[in-house]
Amino acid sequence: MAAAMPVAYAVTYLYGTAGSAWFLASIGPKLLHTDLAKECAEYEAKMGGAMNEEAQLSAYRRLTTRAYQVAANSKWAGKTVREFEEQFTIPRVFVVRLRQKSKISEADPDVQIRAGDILDWPGRASCC
Repeated sequence: MAAAMPVAYAVTYLYGTAGSAWFLASIGPKLLHTDLAKECAEYEAKMGGAMNEEAQLSAYRRLTTRAYQVAANSKWAGKTVREFEEQFTIPRVFVVRLRQKSKISEADPDVQIRAGDILDWPGRASCC
């Protein structure tokens, strides 16, 4: 019987995946007495997603980089790039570039951050 376990799992996985998708799309809305297409259209209009055929809304971004300017009263002014990066554990932050006045350079870990500097890094963390 132990040899039949992988086959049993494969069969139940297939029916479980396809069956749940079919159930949620076909039977679920009937049980809830709702018109799924109408509800989706209303939600899309409410959230501002209604688009005409010429424009398309896409979430795809090839590269996302954040840039933050260090405020004059920021606790990061006077600290090094290494000290700044060590403060963030989840999500981890790595400063890629540092703009000091009109000079853009790679962010060396020992460079001191000053008020007015702009820090560039990929990701979503906010700090300054």
